Amino acid sequence: PQDPEVRQWQAIAYQSCARHLVKQHKLDKARNYLKKALKTDPYNKSLSAEIEQDFRLIEQMI
Repeated sequence: PQDPEVRQWQAIAYQSCARHLVKQHKLDKARNYLKKALKTDPYNKSLSAEIEQDFRLIEQMI
């Protein structure tokens, strides 16, 4: 999407899906969604920080 706001919401949706997958212990799929979120909105620093925390949580679960 060209619109920055649309990209931001799409990235948030990817992150939300990833968190749901983490709760279901589908960690590989969750990682993929987190990567998609970062690619979709790479300049969103607060989102990047949250995603980094999500990656750390996944690593702790392994």
